[in-house]
Amino acid sequence: MIHKELTREYTRQMFLCDYHPSEIEHMSEGAIKAFIELKKIGCPVRVSNNLYGKCDDRGYFWIDGESQYSELFLDYYDMRMVEGSPELQQILEDNGLYFEWENPAYACVIED
Repeated sequence: MIHKELTREYTRQMFLCDYHPSEIEHMSEGAIKAFIELKKIGCPVRVSNNLYGKCDDRGYFWIDGESQYSELFLDYYDMRMVEGSPELQQILEDNGLYFEWENPAYACVIED
């Protein structure tokens, strides 16, 4: 269920303005598309650090499990949401991605 109060406009241009090219060069086209779609519906997505061409261990990007409203998208301690909301799952699947919990604080988005 998409929560209208969390939705916002978020375009590719906005994404490119928010991040330096070195921060997103590790991301596939599908990962960028999924990030933008998730951001639009209010999912607390964050870009993984990519310093000196080395991507951190959080995949293409990560989902913050401790942000306000994160429990609407995924929740480590809720058996119904531990696998993510239907919207989250669909967006990731449509872009050849999935997430894995690193710990209760965040989930890493990686390629299927």
